[in-house]
Amino acid sequence: TRLETGMGHAIARPLHFTTPRADYPIIPLMLNTYYPPAPSPKRCVRLGQALKQVIDGYAGDQGVVIMGSGGLSHIMIDEDLDHGFLDALERNDLDYMAAMDPAQLTTGTSEIRNWIATAGAGTTPGRSIDYVPAYRNAHGIGCAMGFAVWE
Repeated sequence: TRLETGMGHAIARPLHFTTPRADYPIIPLMLNTYYPPAPSPKRCVRLGQALKQVIDGYAGDQGVVIMGSGGLSHIMIDEDLDHGFLDALERNDLDYMAAMDPAQLTTGTSEIRNWIATAGAGTTPGRSIDYVPAYRNAHGIGCAMGFAVWE
């Protein structure tokens, strides 16, 4: 299985649930979100746009799925940050995403960069399916999670 081949959880877990038979070609793209020098949000938008150009040039009639994996705010949940980002996603506001403050995208919150790159590859607004701020304690510690699709 994928979980035994050494793929990280950010790729293996979503693939396990979305393509359990592994019957589609997969190109895992790892984006450094955590360690300096992490890409700026603007660069993440550009990466998504460049990925879309490559796919448009080679995919032909075959459908392509682009999947970004990662949480939203981590450690200290910031619902304002999360909702601001999800609102931008639903408006397809790549300018908002590109202008996000990299200083807010630290520790696990940095995984929002994966969402930004995925949004950059799309041409339509995303649709937020769910948002769960999973608090671990009353002090705001936890991990906010969400799920969105582009159709």
